[in-house]
Amino acid sequence: WTAAGNPYVVTGDLIVDSGQSLTIEAGVEVRFYGQYAFYVYGSLSAEGTESDSIYFSNHVDEDVIPDWNGININLYYNQDYIVMSHVSVDGASSAGLYMQDHRSTSISISHSTFQNSGWSGVYINYAYDDEGSMNIADCRFINNETGLWVENNGYADENKLFVESCLFAHNTSRGLFHGYYASGEYTGSSYINNGSNGIFIHEWSQLDKSSFLSSNLFGNGSSYEVEVGCCNDNHVQAEIEMKYSYWGEETTAQMNDGNNPKNIDRIYDWWDDDRRAQVNYAQYVEE
Repeated sequence: WTAAGNPYVVTGDLIVDSGQSLTIEAGVEVRFYGQYAFYVYGSLSAEGTESDSIYFSNHVDEDVIPDWNGININLYYNQDYIVMSHVSVDGASSAGLYMQDHRSTSISISHSTFQNSGWSGVYINYAYDDEGSMNIADCRFINNETGLWVENNGYADENKLFVESCLFAHNTSRGLFHGYYASGEYTGSSYINNGSNGIFIHEWSQLDKSSFLSSNLFGNGSSYEVEVGCCNDNHVQAEIEMKYSYWGEETTAQMNDGNNPKNIDRIYDWWDDDRRAQVNYAQYVEE
């Protein structure tokens, strides 16, 4: 698809079949006129540029026309590649981008925005114990209900999800929901000004294959920057790696007052309920 064909107005489901590939060039606008989805079972290359992004959105912003149903990528078919860069996914009814059943496909998502979804900006569900990683970098998850929701990808022997330098902001609920049997390495990302938590960590997430390092965590709702779910006897007082992070002025002042570790007001973990895992906020950043 090229920008010369703009706009691409969609009036039925789009499908890239297994064994096929689709290339979407910079500047393309894909607008869905109703409750339709983009199903991807083959390879996808959608590479915009900093000055010429690719857009997926509703064709019209009217209540009488249902919102589109997002991009659904089924990775069970072991397609060769999924590449998305400088892509805007906007206004989906549920998840803006849904990725499931990751096997060995090489996945790279960068410099993209997932916004204004009725549920989650991006939803990741299940990974097999095959080689292949899912890399998400320099993306924005904003103005959704939840920015990024991850679950059931921790069954593989090693973590396959890597998230770096992303922004999770102004989501009405949580920036990141790290769910049931989830794994992931999150580095250098900001979780700020979300309605409830910056990060919620399910009690059955795979803590030995998860870390949240060098984060910015502040300004999230009226409850907690980080909340750890309850209850899993195997995780009682297990450590959740959140070192080298900045927690905002007030929380940093509390950390500086006396010895550590201790109960921190804006972190809900083992210190509040001894049936939960414990956040390791050591070597926190002061500014």
